[in-house]
Amino acid sequence: MFEIAKDIHVTARNSAEKLLLLLDSLEYSDLSKNPNVAKDFQTIYIQAMESHTFNPSNGVVNSLISSGNFQLIRNDTLKSMIISWNDVLEDYQEEELAATNFWNTRFEPYLIEKAAFSTKDMEKAFMAMKSPVHKSLVARRIHYIQNIVESIEKDPTEKYLREIVRLTSTSD
Repeated sequence: MFEIAKDIHVTARNSAEKLLLLLDSLEYSDLSKNPNVAKDFQTIYIQAMESHTFNPSNGVVNSLISSGNFQLIRNDTLKSMIISWNDVLEDYQEEELAATNFWNTRFEPYLIEKAAFSTKDMEKAFMAMKSPVHKSLVARRIHYIQNIVESIEKDPTEKYLREIVRLTSTSD
């Protein structure tokens, strides 16, 4: 489940970076004359806008910590990691929340107002995408997604998950 969220965020970031380059180089005539270019552009756009949240159930962790059974775990490193897991997860989810808030309050309202995404007015939608405001929104989206990816890869989130699983499988 966490790997799925990570993969979606990495793909979204990479696709958003490609999207910015395409918006600088493509013209509407490129899309209208070549269905394959249009399909590729659409795929990249959809991938750039995709999002996923990681919401694990922490019932077992919370129950373990609050019960007397926590003392049965002999590995002090595992105990420490289980105790601090909620804090690590909260830090990660703050990045997801910031990205979601940006989408809901800035990006999506712009798309709704400026780009009528229907097959009958694709030129208007494309021109809205090429606007400096839209490009700026895409750049900010990249920033927010990059923060999520860094929270996974550089901050302890992924390390914690892998280490807890490793210690759980090797503990007696």
